[in-house]
Amino acid sequence: MRTRILSLAALFLALEGSVAVAQNYALPANLTSASAAAVVDRLLAGREALALTADHASRLTVLSTRLHHDRGRAVVTGLDRVPGKSVPRTERIKTTATEAFRQASAILSPTQQAAAARLLDTPRR
Repeated sequence: MRTRILSLAALFLALEGSVAVAQNYALPANLTSASAAAVVDRLLAGREALALTADHASRLTVLSTRLHHDRGRAVVTGLDRVPGKSVPRTERIKTTATEAFRQASAILSPTQQAAAARLLDTPRR
């Protein structure tokens, strides 16, 4: 039992460290209004500059495809009161560019995360 607790504690600390590294790099201000898929596509376009492995490229491609086809997640915003029943009112919220960059950063190594932040900060030609 004690070894399980120690193993879980070590795993938790390792995951906490990787999340802290992934959150150090913020999305540049010039891309906050861009679509989520455009951010990941731009990272894929700079695969040589980021030195992406085949695994990184395939995982980013899957993320890009998912974001291109994303219709947004449904969130209940209120209830329509109809006599005898209550019908939820929903609204679709799409993934933001900042969230897409955070998801892409989780795939990359710390050095690639820094290079990705620099790549997205440079203006596109």
